[in-house]
Amino acid sequence: MTLIRFQSTQNSNQTIELECDEGVSVLDALLAADVKIPHSCRAGLCQACLCQTNDVSTLNPEAVEGLSNLQRRSNQFLACQCIPTKSLDVCLPAHNSDWLCELLDKRYLSDSMVELSFQAEGRWDPGQHVLLWMDDIHARPYSASNVYSADKVVSFLVRRHPQGLLSRWCYDQLQVGERVRMSPPQGHFYLGQEVGNGVVSIAQGSGLGVAVGISQQALTLESEVCVDLFWVGDDVQADDSKAQPAFADLESSQPLLSCFADRLDGVTVHQRDLDEYCSGAARPAGHVEAQELLGGSGVALRGKKIFIVGGERFVTEMSRVCFFSGAARTDIVTEVFLCGNGDDHL
Repeated sequence: MTLIRFQSTQNSNQTIELECDEGVSVLDALLAADVKIPHSCRAGLCQACLCQTNDVSTLNPEAVEGLSNLQRRSNQFLACQCIPTKSLDVCLPAHNSDWLCELLDKRYLSDSMVELSFQAEGRWDPGQHVLLWMDDIHARPYSASNVYSADKVVSFLVRRHPQGLLSRWCYDQLQVGERVRMSPPQGHFYLGQEVGNGVVSIAQGSGLGVAVGISQQALTLESEVCVDLFWVGDDVQADDSKAQPAFADLESSQPLLSCFADRLDGVTVHQRDLDEYCSGAARPAGHVEAQELLGGSGVALRGKKIFIVGGERFVTEMSRVCFFSGAARTDIVTEVFLCGNGDDHL
């Protein structure tokens, strides 16, 4: 059992002391003691639970995995991955590097999807995620869905989830003109500067926005490159007790895709005609549907950059399919919907 001494900030005069059982993370120990700190995915990916200490060199390697050199030099660590073995001083880091962004546009795309566009303060690549802060405690990672341009307007596709605190706030309450805090972009899920022999994006549900942005980026880098986008809907909960398929028919799925028509010039889009395909029968799982779309498309994957975004099973199965269809493992980049803290995906 180790001792954690927690201060909300480095300059705080109040210190909370609590005991952390062996094998328990700093995040779980704090939450068990009813100490509220930001957190989300619990997988060390979103970095919502970043904390600061005196010296990270004494922590387990997982506590700083994926952090930048600047974050490590600032002695920041991931509370959800840190398993302390000796007494630890902990405080929340300052948010000096965060952007303060005004919401410029709020576009409702369906009864569960909204696109938010903010005035940003720096650069990003489509697919990188930011932490969008509702207040000082509650934050959620969302991925940029458009290409950087001189006007610095960054957009995110948010799906409203009935148990999603942040997504409900984004969909129901956040108003044009409000200013919110967001972290600078981070993450590995973006194209960069190399398009290879072509780019293939395979997306499920709200991952469509990211797939559109990456497709745009590819054409910005090389206008003649071959870009294919595969998209299938996913299952969302229509209310707290009954799950219903999202985009269960052509009438509801087609308009969502058409919302991005102006960003898809030069992109070959592959989507199942659900009206013809299902004919009243139960819809197949997303990965099965995507696999059949991919197999029937005739698109060659060898030498192409592959981006897959969706639920965990969808990403796992589609990664396997792409590999056995000729894609190199080093060319397959994946992003799994983050599920945590009772909130929604991406």
